[in-house]
Amino acid sequence: MMYNISLGRESVSGEQVIETCKRVSLYEDIRSMPMKFHTPLFRDNPSLSGGQKQRISLARELVTTPRILVLDEPTSALDVKTERIIQKNVEALHCTRVLVTHRLNTVEKADKILIMDNGKIIDYGSHHCLYKNNEYYRDLYDSYMNNYQEEEIK
Repeated sequence: MMYNISLGRESVSGEQVIETCKRVSLYEDIRSMPMKFHTPLFRDNPSLSGGQKQRISLARELVTTPRILVLDEPTSALDVKTERIIQKNVEALHCTRVLVTHRLNTVEKADKILIMDNGKIIDYGSHHCLYKNNEYYRDLYDSYMNNYQEEEIK
């Protein structure tokens, strides 16, 4: 696990890996594994959940504090609580972030949101601007947030 998250880079310390795992809500999961940070990882590991695999992948990206971070559906396998923790920690990074997502709550604070339909950009702007002026975005956002709030209650 330690080697995998650090991608074998000698410049990444064990402490960096541990701190990064805490930021992506993975630390306690790893600590509960029999071999802890020495747990071997292999493709299609049946003992890891989809959310754990996603957080390991995210930890790999964050362990060196990148200048540009490109994330494609980074929280799709996570529960609402874990998603919020990770979102808050990723927002605190001082780097450019490009986020591809259907989870619209994750883009509310973005400087620019691009709305795509059938592979074409149909509008762009801040959340506030799009919500006010773009019916497609507003309907999509409202529908998502209604489902998101229902999931939160569960």
